[in-house]
Amino acid sequence: MNHRRRRSRFWLVFLLLLGALGGFVGGQALVSTLPFLGQLVTLGVSPPFQLDVGVAQLTFGFTLELNFGAILGALLGVILYYFLEG
Repeated sequence: MNHRRRRSRFWLVFLLLLGALGGFVGGQALVSTLPFLGQLVTLGVSPPFQLDVGVAQLTFGFTLELNFGAILGALLGVILYYFLEG
């Protein structure tokens, strides 16, 4: 049962990323006709967090830029996952 759940999580993440990637590319391709698809949403840590411990300096940061098409694609990927699992 646990193996099935792990495989199920893999497909959820795979379809989510595939949908986001396809939505991002589709949004960029259609931005001339549907301008709202090209609007970027930026998520992350800005400025990056820095930790200086004397002998080493660590910098932690993460920024994710998504357009509206990528968000729609990710949602479609999740809907497709639940449609295929159900």
